[in-house]
Amino acid sequence: MKIPFDASAPLLPLDPWNVLVLFGNSILLGLVLTWVTYLVVRQTEDDEDDEDGPLSPKDRYKLFLGASNILFMCVGLTGVMLLVGNNLARAFAIGAALALSRFRVKISKKSTGTHLMFGIIVGIACGLDQLAIAWICSIIYVVLQLALFFAFQSKLKKA
Repeated sequence: MKIPFDASAPLLPLDPWNVLVLFGNSILLGLVLTWVTYLVVRQTEDDEDDEDGPLSPKDRYKLFLGASNILFMCVGLTGVMLLVGNNLARAFAIGAALALSRFRVKISKKSTGTHLMFGIIVGIACGLDQLAIAWICSIIYVVLQLALFFAFQSKLKKA
C-alpha cells in the first residue's frame, strides 16, 4: 500500500541544524560562483582595457562587489525557498512583496537590491514565526557584509 504524498508537509524538517546545513551549502556554492564570475569578468575587462593598462584596485573592487551579488542571491533565495516550502500562497506573497518593494524603492546601486531582499526575507520569516530562519539569515547577511567590508577596506585605502 502506497502512502499518498502530503503536499502540505515540508520537504525537510526545519530544525536549526538542517537550516544551518542548507545555508552553509548555499554559502559555499555562492562563493564558488562569485569567485568564478569575478575571475571571468576581470579577465574580459582586462582584455578590453589593454590600451589603458591593467585594471586599478578600485576597479577590481567594483567588479568583485558586482560579482558578490551572486553570493547574496544564493543565500537569500535559500531563505526564500525555506519559507515557501510547498505553499503556493506564500510563494505569491513573497513575490508580491519583492515586486512591490522594488517598485517603491529607488535602487541606485547594484547592491541595494540584495539589501532590500534580505530585509524582506527576514520580515517575512518573522511574520511566519520562522525565527530560526530569520536569525540565521540575518547573521549570515551581517557576516558576509562585514567580511566584504574588511577584506577590501585596506585595498581601497591603497588605491
